[in-house]
Amino acid sequence: FAMTLLNDGSVLLAGGGGGDIFNIGPIKQCEVFNPASSSFSSVGNLTTSSAFASCVSLKDGRALVVGGATGSIDDPLPISDCWVFEPSSGSMTSVSSLSVEHAGGAVFLMEDGTVYVGGGESGAGISVDASESWSP
Repeated sequence: FAMTLLNDGSVLLAGGGGGDIFNIGPIKQCEVFNPASSSFSSVGNLTTSSAFASCVSLKDGRALVVGGATGSIDDPLPISDCWVFEPSSGSMTSVSSLSVEHAGGAVFLMEDGTVYVGGGESGAGISVDASESWSP
């Protein structure tokens, strides 16, 4: 699953792998962990199941979930989908997709508030040699 520390000290966990031991696959579920109460709360789900996604907190308190893969754990199909999590409402909203699929890779918040996305695996099953940026 993808995870990031939110401004209030809670942690967003988005997507990942789930199912039973014989049928593990990407999931849509998202939760927020509150360390003060050691409890999890369900929040809005991703619109597409995604394992191997990345996540980063934005300067305005929201979080961006980037890419990942649908398909199966044995045969992942990288995606270019992106979602924004709004902590105040617990909602997850689809936003503009990336130009290239990124399953895994690096996602960093830059000083100017844009998000750098690079590397990972592409839809062709090979490593991504492209990078791009996303602006809130």
